[in-house]
Amino acid sequence: MLSKRSISLLLSGLITGACAGEPSPPPAVGKPSAPAKIAAPPPAPPPAAELPPISTEFPLQYAKTHGFSLGQPRRMTPTADGRLVLFLRSTARDPRSSLWEVDVATGATRELLRPDSLVQGSETLTAEEKARRERQRIRTGGFTFFEANRDASVILVSLSGKLYVWKRAAGKARELPTGPGVIDPHLSPDATKVAYVRDSDVYLLSVDGDASEKPLAVTRGGTEMNPHGTAEFMAQEEFYRFRGFWWSPDGGEILYQETDLSKVEKWTLADPGRPEVPPQIVAYPQTGKAHAIVRLAVAKVRAPGKPARSVTWDTERYPYLVSVTWPKNAPLTLLVMDRAQRRSALLAADEKTGNTTVLLTEED
Repeated sequence: MLSKRSISLLLSGLITGACAGEPSPPPAVGKPSAPAKIAAPPPAPPPAAELPPISTEFPLQYAKTHGFSLGQPRRMTPTADGRLVLFLRSTARDPRSSLWEVDVATGATRELLRPDSLVQGSETLTAEEKARRERQRIRTGGFTFFEANRDASVILVSLSGKLYVWKRAAGKARELPTGPGVIDPHLSPDATKVAYVRDSDVYLLSVDGDASEKPLAVTRGGTEMNPHGTAEFMAQEEFYRFRGFWWSPDGGEILYQETDLSKVEKWTLADPGRPEVPPQIVAYPQTGKAHAIVRLAVAKVRAPGKPARSVTWDTERYPYLVSVTWPKNAPLTLLVMDRAQRRSALLAADEKTGNTTVLLTEED
């Protein structure tokens, strides 16, 4: 028989279920409630596959080969008759470039000159030469420049700030008595002379001169802040012009650049890795501030004592000298540009007076 408490609980459950709209199961009488079931944890994931070891071979190869660029031919220069092509090339693992030639008819290549046959050990470069190579994005050593006459019987090379002339008839190179620190050398049109820049001035030597020959000064009075014969920072970095002097077609005159850096802001650059080296003072043109003042002048090679003749144009309107061309059967031609680099003018210069005439203008 049910007790009064059991009957009360039963009636309470029936009333609650009716109010909720669904039947309520009768409570278990005399039995304990079953414990709640706990879900089993998910199975553990399988162990991850072992990664292969990281290889350092690729980054090492990439660094040692300068981005897999070593061994590629550079500065390809054909002879006037198209029979030969001169070029510079290093090996796949050596950043020092040698001078090569290829016979166009047969495809045969030949190494003409190796840098270690002229200079043993590391190269010695001036701060100016290092800056020029950086602006040209040259990362290799050895020969980085050469210049030849029309049939490549005379080839001029520079190495470690010195000049050498290689002659095909002799099959070997000879050092010219220039002294150290030479930059930007160029053969005369007839390949009998070579002009170059040293200590901020332009000098001249005979290709066939002996070791006692003294260089002839084409310009005088050049300084670090007023150099002669070199391209300024803007020309090199913005316009990819690295020449600062040019031979006339007949080899009797040299057009050279005069640069005034006195108003350009000076920066002091120190090498934290070499604190024993004195800081370097560099004239760096900044946006909105003073830039270099560029002028041109023509010097007589056969009359070095005669005053140079200035080549003039509207430098206030066109302060940038972009390029220079002195062709054989046309006037001396200049391409100049304004400071905003939106307007350029092509000028023809009168070689006798130095006056210029505008041939055409372009505007962006």
